[in-house]
Amino acid sequence: MKKNSSNQFSLDRLIKITHGDDAFIREMITLFLEKAPITLIEINKSFELGDLKGIESKTHKLKSSIQIIGNDLLHGLVLDIENKSKTETSTVAISTQLDALNEQMKRLFDFLQIKLKEEKFTN
Repeated sequence: MKKNSSNQFSLDRLIKITHGDDAFIREMITLFLEKAPITLIEINKSFELGDLKGIESKTHKLKSSIQIIGNDLLHGLVLDIENKSKTETSTVAISTQLDALNEQMKRLFDFLQIKLKEEKFTN
């Protein structure tokens, strides 16, 4: 399984669940790159509106795909935002985590764009 040592992200989980099927991996990454940026915009919009329920539902939507395509740190961040949006009364409590989420998601999107240019995902 390939890892990019200069990056904190890995496709190992995705490779494992797809049994190394390069076409399916490419399809999953492409779908993620189509849907996840929209969900991230929706999370940010909900934050701007002070809509904790919106943040909760959108982070919940993002959580499972992040677990497969992202990494443990990013998954934990999404989970933390989801949980705080359930218990807090203001978006102030998740401001720092949301900034980190936006930064990490941009890095993940960049990583995945680079991976899509590779001919194969497995050895």
